[in-house]
Amino acid sequence: MSSPTRSIFSPASTLANPCQFLYIVFIVCFGLTTRYGAGRHIIFATDVRLLQIFNLTNENLYACALALLKWSVLLLYRQLFGSRVAWFDRLTWVAATVATALALQVLITSDLQCIPIATSWDPSISGTCFDYGKSALVAYVINFVTELTILTMPIPLVLRL
Repeated sequence: MSSPTRSIFSPASTLANPCQFLYIVFIVCFGLTTRYGAGRHIIFATDVRLLQIFNLTNENLYACALALLKWSVLLLYRQLFGSRVAWFDRLTWVAATVATALALQVLITSDLQCIPIATSWDPSISGTCFDYGKSALVAYVINFVTELTILTMPIPLVLRL
């Protein structure tokens, strides 16, 4: 009589794998941006269009990877502590919702900061752009608070062990 086989991949690790893949693609794209002028003054940029396209791609990849990483950690918490503690269960869902909303906010605002998108690299095209710096600052603050929350969530449960 054999015992039922269990998958070696938990839901947390299942999300961590695409997160790692997205992060590797992000690093490659980030490295490629230096070819087109990243890290230098804008007057030394060799191809502003490709530089901006890679920057948008990088922001999208990073936002998706970060959301998957947060979901992975939250799923690990649920796997370790289960749903035995009501406040912890609710807090994991709230943190997951905020992480998803943050990723969507970054994706939408980075891709639509200029309409049409080509306005961001070609000033001869008429269009409208908004101040992305303010939106990014809000996203950074929300990201910091979310990460701090996720980091400190299990402390009360671990102290009870």
